[in-house]
Amino acid sequence: MNLTLYGYDDHWIAVDCGMMIRQDLPNSPLQVPNLDTPKALGIVPKALFITHGHEDHIGAVAWLWPMWNCPIYATRWRLGCCA
Repeated sequence: MNLTLYGYDDHWIAVDCGMMIRQDLPNSPLQVPNLDTPKALGIVPKALFITHGHEDHIGAVAWLWPMWNCPIYATRWRLGCCA
């Protein structure tokens, strides 16, 4: 799964927001990024940039974006490449 936070002072952006399905974890196969540390540090991205449309880059958006409520940026091709 992919999630990278870049920041300077109080200005943060997130790049990708992916999930991973782990078949070796039968009780918890769906893995999304843990935001406990960024939340504890008061990090809230001002924007989310999507590099491409694979699940490991966009799969966790539905879970994590509501906490951020920030604009999402991607090209049309990136949003539609896996449709």
